[in-house]
Amino acid sequence: EVALAFVLLIGSGLMFRTFLAIQRVNLGFDPRGLLTFQLLGNIGNTPQEAANFKRQLREQLGAIPGVKSVTASNPLPLGGGFSPVRWGGAEAQGDPSKFQAADLQIVLPGYFEAMGTKLLAGRTFTQEDSTPDRNLLIVDQALAAKAFPNESAVGKRILFRVRTPEAQWGEIIGVVAHQRNSSLIEPGREQLYVTD
Repeated sequence: EVALAFVLLIGSGLMFRTFLAIQRVNLGFDPRGLLTFQLLGNIGNTPQEAANFKRQLREQLGAIPGVKSVTASNPLPLGGGFSPVRWGGAEAQGDPSKFQAADLQIVLPGYFEAMGTKLLAGRTFTQEDSTPDRNLLIVDQALAAKAFPNESAVGKRILFRVRTPEAQWGEIIGVVAHQRNSSLIEPGREQLYVTD
């Protein structure tokens, strides 16, 4: 009985230590005061209908007393469902093996401000950026350091595959802190953000 109690005591101690370590993990965003929910189903038959629905929903939610900001993300951090997107520099243009994987997140303007994600360089998305032909990107600090070591990533271009089967060039307008997207234990892949 003493040996069994000793084993349980050690297991409890290790579990408590792990719990404390997880509490100190930098998520890359501030979860305090955030309320998230998921929309299911079709939000419009055309891109214009979907844009109108999102605009009206943001206005209605923003009018609720106590709401400071409203934004959207697909998917949500720590919510699962991240699909890797392929990205690369100029060397990847002729050699598909040079492409690397990053987590893609489609966000609306105001996402980083609402999440409390630190902007490290450049700027975040604005309403004027929400056009599919602009190909503006925000990357996290891990992708920026990998793609452009020892130099600023803002204003640089990378190849990426998101909306088309062929790789296209996108311009990096901002660099943000790395978010923990899939696990509190592992930092996860680099991140690439586009706006909708």
